[in-house]
Amino acid sequence: MTCSYENILTGPWEVIDDSLVSCHLSDGQKMYVCRPPQGENNAVIAPEALKINSIGHDTNVKTFQAVISSITMENYCDGPQVCVTCGDQRFIVSVSEESLESENYRPGQHVTLHYNPEEIIWLEK
Repeated sequence: MTCSYENILTGPWEVIDDSLVSCHLSDGQKMYVCRPPQGENNAVIAPEALKINSIGHDTNVKTFQAVISSITMENYCDGPQVCVTCGDQRFIVSVSEESLESENYRPGQHVTLHYNPEEIIWLEK
């Protein structure tokens, strides 16, 4: 798993049920996360755990809307990195070169991000 400072979720956290909590992004959308093992912490989602416009059959998948702000190729990454914004929160999404070409991603494009709350990792205090 790679980590990105943009992909850190800080809360505050709202309890949804016995297994989920959520935080509000600055534009009002919610991100759902499995309940932390202890207290309120920050959480992180790896760039490869976010999927753009994905169609899958996983019933645990949650979504939120974002806008592509930039696309970069970095020496230390395995492939293209798509930066998306959701309000003032930035997320980095790893995509394959094939996906980048076939989907014709571009800055300013509105996209749906898919993720599994179980893939969000709680950071220790």
